Amino acid sequence: MKVSEVLTEARAEVEKGWYQGGYEDGYGGVCALGAIRRVVAKTIHPFLCYQDAHFPLAEKLQEIYGFDSISQFNDEPTTTKQDVLDLFDKTIIGLEEVGR
Repeated sequence: MKVSEVLTEARAEVEKGWYQGGYEDGYGGVCALGAIRRVVAKTIHPFLCYQDAHFPLAEKLQEIYGFDSISQFNDEPTTTKQDVLDLFDKTIIGLEEVGR
């Protein structure tokens, strides 16, 4: 599974329900990292797949918003669901451009 595919599926999880304050809530909502965890749990090598997906998202986050931590960004009171979806979108576009 390409990294862009993992992040596309993770984005869909956020779209279904976004959560701040933890990986997921009791209603199916997930934070950005919880969404990635949910998707990679279905893969053969979840830890490696998680790392592969985490790094480009973190790099794009630093580039766009200046945050060093995806969880800190996700849980920031001023961050919106749309901000998180935009981060996924921009990261996915960049990965697709290079065939990842």
